[in-house]
Amino acid sequence: MTPASVPSTPGSALGVPSPSGRGRSAAAGSGHATSSACSNEAEATPLLWEAATPRTARARRVGDFLASTASGLALVLVLVALVATTPSQWADAVLGVVGGPSSAYATSPFADGAGVGLGNSTAAEGSSSLAALGSSRTRRRVRRHRHATRELPEVDAFGERDAGMMDSSGQWLAQLEERAERQRRWQDRIAREQGERDRVNGRPGPGEHSDATLPDAFAAHREAKEAEWREEIATLGLGRDRSPCLGPRHKMLACVTSYGDKDPRAINTLIANYADAHDRFGMDVDVVVWVSDPMYATFRTDWPGISVDVSVGDGSLGHDFAGLCRETVRPHLQSDEYTHYLVSENDINVTASNMEALCREHRHLNATGRDDLHPMLVRYEDLVDKRGKYRRVVVDENYCNPPQVKRVEWHGGQRYVVPRNPYAAMFFLPAERYRSYVSKLERGIAMLRLEDPAHEPWIDSYWTKNVPYGVDWYPGGLVREWYSSFWFQGFTTAVIPMDTFGEMMVHHMDDGKYAASGNLPEERAFVGAARRWRGVPTSVSDIGYEFDGHRRRCDEVLN
Repeated sequence: MTPASVPSTPGSALGVPSPSGRGRSAAAGSGHATSSACSNEAEATPLLWEAATPRTARARRVGDFLASTASGLALVLVLVALVATTPSQWADAVLGVVGGPSSAYATSPFADGAGVGLGNSTAAEGSSSLAALGSSRTRRRVRRHRHATRELPEVDAFGERDAGMMDSSGQWLAQLEERAERQRRWQDRIAREQGERDRVNGRPGPGEHSDATLPDAFAAHREAKEAEWREEIATLGLGRDRSPCLGPRHKMLACVTSYGDKDPRAINTLIANYADAHDRFGMDVDVVVWVSDPMYATFRTDWPGISVDVSVGDGSLGHDFAGLCRETVRPHLQSDEYTHYLVSENDINVTASNMEALCREHRHLNATGRDDLHPMLVRYEDLVDKRGKYRRVVVDENYCNPPQVKRVEWHGGQRYVVPRNPYAAMFFLPAERYRSYVSKLERGIAMLRLEDPAHEPWIDSYWTKNVPYGVDWYPGGLVREWYSSFWFQGFTTAVIPMDTFGEMMVHHMDDGKYAASGNLPEERAFVGAARRWRGVPTSVSDIGYEFDGHRRRCDEVLN
């Protein structure tokens, strides 16, 4: 006789009759069948649970509860893994658990052998594999994001990334060149219009000498505006030193580069301001004007109290002609012959008041112990709107290139605006600050050579090498600008005192060259944007005027 199969539940059969045949039905339901040869004997031997004691029953219920809890936790893990993975990844994971092929080559689960390994894997093992897959996918996603962030291009001279640089196809360069060509055509048109206005205003002919200064159609408006600012500043009660800064103990070397045929009356206007500084402050002033041809030296050179010299540079230098003032400065910078240096383009009307304001700001910022804060002037132009009202607009903070205000900082108890565009087309520096700037630039060049001896820096020295074409990503641009402002922007922060903003305004004498775009904010609007600054870059909310002329589209504006 073949013995009966042993039940999976531990125990042995007891000789106790089964009530209502429950033993037979339970045995059949649990799948533990007996041999057909001894079915009667099996029916007479009930299982252990039918005669279990109360303590044994409680233990079994606890075991069932723990088993169901484990199954529930496994199900939760499976659901979490499903959320963290895509359907195809989930399918790959399931097939990987059961030993099947990947989703790309998966066969039907009902095919022969499709579920061979299923009986050998528990739900906990499957959920563990799916959870690990979801966690790995999340880590990969984070790593990809961080890698992409590291590959973003560096910031430009304005502290911002160029959107065109994001294009890995290289089309951004062609787009910049196209925009540069549009700007050159626009500048040529503006130059022709300016020439026509010059002839109407009585500009001397080529080679004709003139001792006159440039006529100023906005002189009365400008004087009223400056008086308005002076009155406002006087009422502020600034808690800072407002005593005179420039005096007889100082000596200034002023240098101007003038390429091509410039109205001699404009050069005379600049020199008149330097002579006014001598008269007001009693300081000595030497002036050097670089021209690209002797025939363009038709301005006045005999000024009482100051020395004016003319130097002739190589006209083939092109934009690098703007760097010739370095030759004027170099023999004197390491000595104490001059206390201040002024380097300017030929259309920036730096007045004696501007020089005094810059001297005060250098004195105030030096007292803070910060040698990286550079006080700058703000260029403006004058225009008349359609209603005939006089307007003064800020040239370098174009409305089409927001934000205009990067941030507002406190230094020495005073508020300073950090503009988006730190360009001023000139700089006025005490001798010790000028020496410090040159030293910092030279150290930076030396560090580039140490980091990569095989790489030749784009400029050998501040004194010797010309700035290459296309410096700072912009084809054909920012060469003249580098010489007159940008060469020290890499290690300084340009700041404008907010409370004395009116003293920092400098006239760009080519009125209409930029103002004609109709996209420039007024000076009060710029100050208002600075006052609205709350920790994020701020833009001028509205132009505030309608210009009687062609307003260029914002995609044409490159200033």
